[in-house]
Amino acid sequence: MRTAIYALVLACVACGGEARQAAPPSAPSRSEPSAPASKLQELTANSRLEVLTEGSTDDASFAPPELTTGIWVEASCRGEGLDLASIRKLGQCPAEKPPDLPAPESLELEAPEPALVPHGKAFRFKAQLVNRGDERVGFVVTARAFRPSTEVSRLRTDGGELEHECSNEDFATPEYHYVELEPGGKLSVSGMLYPNDALSVATGDCEPSALTRGREYQVELSVRVNETKLDADWSFKIK
Repeated sequence: MRTAIYALVLACVACGGEARQAAPPSAPSRSEPSAPASKLQELTANSRLEVLTEGSTDDASFAPPELTTGIWVEASCRGEGLDLASIRKLGQCPAEKPPDLPAPESLELEAPEPALVPHGKAFRFKAQLVNRGDERVGFVVTARAFRPSTEVSRLRTDGGELEHECSNEDFATPEYHYVELEPGGKLSVSGMLYPNDALSVATGDCEPSALTRGREYQVELSVRVNETKLDADWSFKIK
C-alpha cells in the first residue's frame, strides 16, 4: 500500500513539472506611460478653432472665435472676388453678431467711378470692400433685411451740404455675414441711389424733390464692418 501511494505522489509531481514546462514564462510586468489624449479632444469648439488656425496645415479656413461662435467658413465665404448681394440672397456666411472690434486696418471701401444718373429714377450701383494688405482678413458686415448693404448719405454740391426735410428711420432687422478676403481680394457691396434731396424713396409723409438735371453732386457711401463704418465719397451727375 505504501508503495502505491508513493508511486501516485511521484506521478503527480511529474505531471506538475510538465505543466510548468509547457506554460510560457510570464512577461515581466512594467508600467508603460499611457498615450497622451489628443489635444483636439480636450478643447472646446472655440479653442479648437484657435489651434487649427494658428498651426494647422489643413486647407480648411476657420472663422476666428471672437467673430463667430465656432462656425466653419464655407468656401463661398472666402476668396479674392466675392459678392455680398449673392451671399445674402442664398443665406450664406451667417454670423451671430458683429465682434467688438474695429474693421481690419487693411480694409478699404472703394467707391464706383463717377456716374451719370437718370433724372428722378432710382439708380443701382456697386462699391467694393478691398483688402489692401498682405494677409487674409476676416470680418462681419452688417446689413438690414431687404435693404442694400451700402448706405448713401450727406448729399453735397460745390456749394456745400444740402439739407432736406424728409427723414426716415430704418427699423429693418439687422443681418450679419462673415467673410474672409485674400490679399488684394474684393467684396462687392450693392447700393441704391435715390436722386432726390432726401436720398430716399418717397413715403406718405414725405415727398422729396428730384435733383436738378445737368448738375453734379457728391454723396458719402458707407458700409458697417465689425464695429466700424467704412466710408468713401462718390460723385455723380444728373442727366
